[in-house]
Amino acid sequence: MPHKIQFSGALKSVAIVAEVQPRFFSEEELETAVRDAYQKGVEETSILCEQQTLAQRNELAGLGDKTFLSLQTQHDSLVQQLRGVIPDLVMETVKRIFAGFEMNRETVETLVNEILREVPPGRQALEVVLSPHDLELIQEIQADFRERYPAIEFRSDSALNPGDCVARTRFGVIDGRLATKLKTVESFLR
Repeated sequence: MPHKIQFSGALKSVAIVAEVQPRFFSEEELETAVRDAYQKGVEETSILCEQQTLAQRNELAGLGDKTFLSLQTQHDSLVQQLRGVIPDLVMETVKRIFAGFEMNRETVETLVNEILREVPPGRQALEVVLSPHDLELIQEIQADFRERYPAIEFRSDSALNPGDCVARTRFGVIDGRLATKLKTVESFLR
């Protein structure tokens, strides 16, 4: 049955195409086409998944690098802050400990021995200056020091605090005052 087709304007060219006969597929061809299309879809999906997985791995690696860099920066910042605070805390702690510390004979003897380690034994003139409190504590053992240092003289100085010890030799002064030792410790901490 012929069909009538109307156009709104004049046609420029017309071509008549022969009628195409539909192709019919067998069940086996249809199954093969479906299987091939399925396999192609699986392969394309697998490739796409691999690409997305790789992109996500790269993104995660980048985020991990940023996180570690941020942690490193924060770590460095915290270390700097601690380096600034720890010496003050240590020094304050030491000062508080020594503020309540009572000097005894053994401690004063250790302090004097410590300062005398810097002076070679012998007959040179040597003066050890202590606080009046500390000098009184070692009155009994001054003779022990004279065995190694025959020319040693002990003297008190009220300007020195308990725990301070100063030695004067012909080569100079050895400052064993507690304040000097604390400054040395503080300079090591900084």
